[in-house]
Amino acid sequence: MKIKAEYIEEPNLIFGDQNEEKDPRLGLDYHGPYRYSDERTPISEIKIGIIGDSSSIQKCKTILVNLQKETLSLESNKWLYPSFPGLSKNTNFKCELKVLDIWREGLIGAEIDNILKIPNANERIEESSNLFLIGLIPRSLLRYV
Repeated sequence: MKIKAEYIEEPNLIFGDQNEEKDPRLGLDYHGPYRYSDERTPISEIKIGIIGDSSSIQKCKTILVNLQKETLSLESNKWLYPSFPGLSKNTNFKCELKVLDIWREGLIGAEIDNILKIPNANERIEESSNLFLIGLIPRSLLRYV
């Protein structure tokens, strides 16, 4: 039996101002995210809604705060392990993450526990989706209907 292997050259990825890089970490750091050539201004903010129990909401908020901060690499090989500039208006991302209290819906632990008890995976997914929809509709969607 013969095994034939072919080398497929890795394409460059395209980032802000149509600049190219092979490494997404470097491309985002140097050039920011890709934008269509006809976009006049970058997206200045990303609005984020959080649905979960109080613990998961707090953990998510902590992650979002940390994403906005510069994270310096502790490794000596900065090429392999580059620092992260932070996702903010002061970096090449030119964008901030925005989480408002009106976009946060707390779930009760009992609701989550009841779903976890459902033996069928498809039914668990369906009930989880329904629970998230119920959390979304009152706060976010009904204001605009």
